Amino acid sequence: RGLEQDGMGTREEILANGLEQQDGEAVGQPSATVTGDDASATLDIIAGLGRYRLTFALIRDGDGWLIDGLEVAGAPHGTGVPVVEVRAVDYAFGFDRHAVESGDFTIHFENAGMQEHEMALFRAPADATVADALTALSSVDGGSYENVPTGYEAVGHLLFATPGETTDFTFARPLDPGRYLFVCFVPEGGMANLGVAGVKPLVRPALARSSG
Repeated sequence: RGLEQDGMGTREEILANGLEQQDGEAVGQPSATVTGDDASATLDIIAGLGRYRLTFALIRDGDGWLIDGLEVAGAPHGTGVPVVEVRAVDYAFGFDRHAVESGDFTIHFENAGMQEHEMALFRAPADATVADALTALSSVDGGSYENVPTGYEAVGHLLFATPGETTDFTFARPLDPGRYLFVCFVPEGGMANLGVAGVKPLVRPALARSSG
């Protein structure tokens, strides 16, 4: 019943069709906690840009267990990895630019606005300004990341939060040297409405110079 509530289908549908396969690499070993006829199991995985923690709710079924729900969250960050606080409002991102210069950090995201907000990561030309990016990315489809202009690269989607929600994103590996943009393509019908969305450049000057 938990998976049905999570939109994964009824028991009969899952048995007939299986669960949608997702690409990911397990990190370490799963752990489990059992309390009577209920249990939970956690597993960290790397998928795309991120490192995630899957938490399965389980219920006893005879001598076995059934999955009764699934929660996906950012995996805990490693020791010594800084946590960058990012605050989204309508319509901008606020954060300490110096905190991201190493390219190795975890994001703690707070949606302090009245609208839903997301964070997508784009790589930009070294000399691009925020105004340049607003113009260049205005035609990008925020759902498929099609129509990305020459010189820009859609690195990937990081997170999404409703008003008042906080969430974390843990990078699977440090970012390569370069100039990056946090981009939000929602709300207001979003996909090509970048003019009202927050865009913030992430500058790593020392690394950018060393890369030639």
